[in-house]
Amino acid sequence: VTNPKTAALALKWAVVEMGRRYRLMADKRVRNIDSYNKLLEREEKELEEYADNVYHNLISPRLLSYETDADRIAMIYLKRAGYDPTALVSVLQRIYEPSSASLDIFDDNYMKKDDMKERLLNVQNIMRDEGYRARSDRQFAERFTKYSSGIR
Repeated sequence: VTNPKTAALALKWAVVEMGRRYRLMADKRVRNIDSYNKLLEREEKELEEYADNVYHNLISPRLLSYETDADRIAMIYLKRAGYDPTALVSVLQRIYEPSSASLDIFDDNYMKKDDMKERLLNVQNIMRDEGYRARSDRQFAERFTKYSSGIR
């Protein structure tokens, strides 16, 4: 900075910024920037553990319940539209064991392997309870092949 007016503005900004940083450190009751950074890392780790705990204990069970309800509704609509409702199992198995081409569609946070396995079991139980049987007619096979070719 060579201009005196610019130097004054830069110095004023530096004083305000240092005051802000000292207040942040004082609020956290630390004396230096290393202690402040370590404290923030520790707080971030605790927050991640808390969020993970909330997800696994509160959100994930509800998500599975909602997904199972959605699967039940999907099977009803598939049957009404003339499709084989048991085809949903094939779609879910593709999500559970995705091919290399579809790995970017579902990220790791969509459903954990155990949840997806339980979802598959729930759909199979729905099929058994509702009496759905796999159809092998040609019309269904053509429709499903046409649709599923776009998934892979």
